[in-house]
Amino acid sequence: LKDGKLRTLSGIGGGLLIGTVLVVVIPEGFRAIAEAHALDIGDEHGGEWQPGFALVLGFVCMLLLDRVQAQPLRAVTGLMLHCAADGLALGSAALSGDARLNLLVTLSMLAHKAPMAAGLATYLQGAGLAWRAAQRPLLLFSATAPAAAVLAYLLLGSVPALTSPGAVALVLLFSGGTFLHAATSHILPDVLAGAAPGVRGALPLVLGAVAPLALQALHPHGH
Repeated sequence: LKDGKLRTLSGIGGGLLIGTVLVVVIPEGFRAIAEAHALDIGDEHGGEWQPGFALVLGFVCMLLLDRVQAQPLRAVTGLMLHCAADGLALGSAALSGDARLNLLVTLSMLAHKAPMAAGLATYLQGAGLAWRAAQRPLLLFSATAPAAAVLAYLLLGSVPALTSPGAVALVLLFSGGTFLHAATSHILPDVLAGAAPGVRGALPLVLGAVAPLALQALHPHGH
């Protein structure tokens, strides 16, 4: 892809991920917890802190993991951690039983993976690695999200403490927190840094962000 098309795809993919997190993943996590009666919002036992805690925990975990990496490894390791978070979201979304959530999470992953892969390849070659030497980290990048999705699905589906709908919803909120960190620390700065000046440069990001809203309106959640 040419640089302009790659930037547009990156903007749409980043916006789609951000919109999916804010419009679908986080609300779905709260809705699933309420429906599963894992806690009663506003009850006297103080359980209302759990969803917010899961969300913040996901954000903080990604923040700390991102910061402890040595500078030369931070870009590659950060992408791997982001892919693992993607896989966690895919696995928990699959167990949620919500086809709309599953579709949006999958689409957002696919849309922003291509620019990320291209960026990683460019970064590795710019660091002096030959194409053959760069294939191993690229292969790891490609395999991390599917492997994490399968692992999350198996763990959430087989470990008794994690099989309840409430536990799955908390994991979904945790993954939402990891996405919020990725959006604020990586996706938004990277997309806007290479975009054209003014409103025109932000349009792909905006289009991607509102796409989940459109799908939500066309296919509202059924009870």
